[in-house]
Amino acid sequence: MWDKGAKFFLKARIFGELFTVAAFVVFVWVLGYSAVFLDTLIEKPLKQTLEGMGHEDVSFKVSKFNLFELEVDGIELKLDGNRFSVGRVYPNLIEETISLSELFFLSEAVTAGAARITAPFDFSKAEITNIFVNAAEIDTAIEKVESYFEHNGLKLEDIILKGINISGVQAKSENFELEVPSIAIGEMFDTFEVNSASFKFDELKGTIKSLTGEGKSTVRNFADIEKFGWSGNLKISEAKVEAGDIDIPLFSGDGTLSVEQKKDSGIYAKYKGKLLGENNAFSVNFDLIHEPNKQILNIDKINYAFGGGFFSASKISIPMGDSGKNKSIKFTLNVEAVSAEELLKTMLEDKISITGKISGKLPITFTEDNNILVHNGILKAIEPGTLTLPPEYIPGDNVAVELVRNIVQNFHFSALVLELDTLPSGEMVIKMKIEGNNPVVENGRPVKLNVNLQGDMINLIQQNFMLLTKPQKLLQQTKEMGI
Repeated sequence: MWDKGAKFFLKARIFGELFTVAAFVVFVWVLGYSAVFLDTLIEKPLKQTLEGMGHEDVSFKVSKFNLFELEVDGIELKLDGNRFSVGRVYPNLIEETISLSELFFLSEAVTAGAARITAPFDFSKAEITNIFVNAAEIDTAIEKVESYFEHNGLKLEDIILKGINISGVQAKSENFELEVPSIAIGEMFDTFEVNSASFKFDELKGTIKSLTGEGKSTVRNFADIEKFGWSGNLKISEAKVEAGDIDIPLFSGDGTLSVEQKKDSGIYAKYKGKLLGENNAFSVNFDLIHEPNKQILNIDKINYAFGGGFFSASKISIPMGDSGKNKSIKFTLNVEAVSAEELLKTMLEDKISITGKISGKLPITFTEDNNILVHNGILKAIEPGTLTLPPEYIPGDNVAVELVRNIVQNFHFSALVLELDTLPSGEMVIKMKIEGNNPVVENGRPVKLNVNLQGDMINLIQQNFMLLTKPQKLLQQTKEMGI
């Protein structure tokens, strides 16, 4: 028992004063559990030890001490203006575990804590319940932990984490909120599983049913954290994302991720994978490259179902973050066999009735100031159909105009072409060229008509291609979080 208690004390020392409290209590308990004077045997030596480590305002109370039980309550201490507290420490020599409840850390920039931590004496595993972090900046929270480890001369190479389960995670900063009911981490981060996460930063919010990683970490002990690396498969299940009035359909994803933390230069990461919308609503094949001075999203191909057909684009390179500032993005949006009625009603606010399908190409430019331009876009009907236009689309007040209005009330077209352009003012011009006839007007005489339509495709593009329209803003938000 002496040997077990001594080894536990040495092992637990690396976790700082909170675990030192627990380790010292067990050590003294194993050494002399039959002692009568708790104040002399336990409380005073423990307090002197903590004060010798530079802690101030140290207080606690040994509430239970007998052959079978030991409990220390109300542990409070301060270091460099940062306050620590532990509601209760309870070691169990029979099960060789230790429990700490109601942990709390408070500094000028960071508030953190957990309802309970339970671990074996070697701290190779841990169960953590209801952990939370509230920080002005996530980086600040990490720096606080690192500086505290350094202050206590902790031997991180002695810690080998075999597994950890965390529940009730909450993290907040100025523009960021995260809630995760449960996280399971395998040995030294080789595997992990995040369940039912919800997040929000700025106008972007979403939920993820599960995020799992299976791979290999370069971390073999905690001393390797500064040169962290990981590579393996990453899977996303049933994710939902919204950005303002833009709603992305439920989707899942699968791909490969490699991450390398370089101590002097930062994080290098690359993800290559695919996102697939529910019921094949959309699919995106892409890779994302993140380096300290370069962030690029390369889209190999994106498809989005619409009106019985789909929109698609390919080979798009999107510079992000600082590297994407003052740079425009150009690509061609392919429109393939979509319902003419659904497309035109979206563009013209339900003011038109039309049958048939449309295909074509729209050259798109996302400008450096986040405007969306269409130049020389051409859409064509791929089959004959019928068209009805409201009278206001044919302006004027004479016999010829009235005749045209009558013709387009039931126009059977054999050819239909839409020409789309964005004017310097930002207004979109849509010209419709149609050929055909109205069977009951002018004895069905064939006619060719040109009609100027007042409409817009910008909202449609924004709704269906948020990934392309707002990448720089989304990356900037993650950068402000310290990611």
